[in-house]
This record gives sequence, structure tokens and C-alpha cells, in this order.
Amino acid sequence: MPKNKDWKRLVRARMGKTGKSYTTARRQLLAKQKPVAAKAPIPAPAPAPTLPTTPKPADYERLAGVKDTTVQQKTGCTWRQWVEALDYAGAAAMTHAQIARLVATKWEQSAWWSQTITVGYERIRGRRAVHERSGGFAVTKSRTFAVGIDVLSAAFTPANRRQWLGDETVLPRKSIAGKVARWKRSDGSAVEVHFVAKGAGKASAALQHDGLAAKVDVERWRTFWTERFAELAAWLTRSDADHD
Repeated sequence: MPKNKDWKRLVRARMGKTGKSYTTARRQLLAKQKPVAAKAPIPAPAPAPTLPTTPKPADYERLAGVKDTTVQQKTGCTWRQWVEALDYAGAAAMTHAQIARLVATKWEQSAWWSQTITVGYERIRGRRAVHERSGGFAVTKSRTFAVGIDVLSAAFTPANRRQWLGDETVLPRKSIAGKVARWKRSDGSAVEVHFVAKGAGKASAALQHDGLAAKVDVERWRTFWTERFAELAAWLTRSDADHD
């Protein structure tokens, strides 16, 4: 605020300029001297969300966990073709069970390959981690044995299984001779094995072990099943020799 004499001089000058009364001129000068409220700072724009990287088709088989040549041979389509077909069918908005049912009915795939395609698609689209399934994590193992499918299937009956797998209290599940063997382990995880004939005197066992608690369990069980399948091959050889 100026000194009183200077202030009066300013008011009178305002009066002469505007023709207003002393009181009005004074009020106008006071209004001009009021501090202007500072404007709130404009907030900086929020950083754009980081979107997940869309995998390239070249990465599909790595993410799915099954080779492209294998899935094409067994199902008639590559991973790229499966992803495009499922995207077009609206699978991105479907549950795991709905996708598997779609693959089985629309494209007439077996139960094994319907699950494999579904899990591979979910991994490629970032809906689950590698080896992760709806009930936890899972490991798969397959091997071809030098016996017919009936002999291989019989090796997975409870009595024979103890010969190469070891003795463990398990909960049996519905199995179909010559097609699939199922059981649940004492830790709550589930094992399912599908049998496929590979020509005269050969058959393969494709095993899936579901319900593993953590990703770190995957490699431990993969090693376990590799060793057990090796023992199964040896047991089948011994059994065949005993029957000669």
C-alpha cells in the first residue's frame, strides 16, 4: 500500500479520469491491488498404460509348449492357424472349458488335443503362464514303447503300475482300456495317460500331470516321469522276456 499522501493523489487522479466519486475511485483502485488467486497447476498427463506385447507367430510354439510341426501333424493346423481360427470364433471371451468344447465339436479334435490346443491358445494370448493350467501347473511327458497298445495300456492298471512306478495310495478315476488311464495322487494332483498305436508292435503313452502347486514343481516332475518311463520300458522288456 502507498503512503497516505501518495494514495490520495492516486485516488484523485482516478476521479479526474473517470469522473467518479472519491469513494468509488478508491474502491476501484483497491480492487486492482487485490492479489490474483494463483491458478491451480495443470496436472501432467498420466503415462499411457503399458500394453502387453503381442507375440509374433514365430513365438507361438515356444509359448504353447508344443512344436508347430507336431500340432500341424496331429490336428491339421499350425499354431498360427489355430490362433486365428479361435480369435475369429470369439475364444478370447470364452472360459477354458468353452474353448476346449469348441475345439472338440467344431473341429472334431480328440479330448487330448482339444485340451492341448486350448492351453496353447491361452498361453499365446497371455491368459496363463507356460505350464499353468486351470487347476495349477502341469507337466506333460510322452514316449513310444516297443509293445502293442494293449500291452502298454495293461502296464498302467493299478497292479502293474506298482511294478515300475512304486507303491502309493491313489484314488482311481475312470479309465478306458486301450485308450486312457487316469488316477489321482495322494498329494491331490491328477495324472492322465492317453495311448496311441504307432504301427506294428509300437505304441505311445502321452501323460499329463495336472494340479501341481507351483511352477518350480514342473521340472522336478518332468525328471520324475522321464525316469519312471525309462523304468517302464525296462519292466516291459523284462516282462516280455519272462513270457518267452
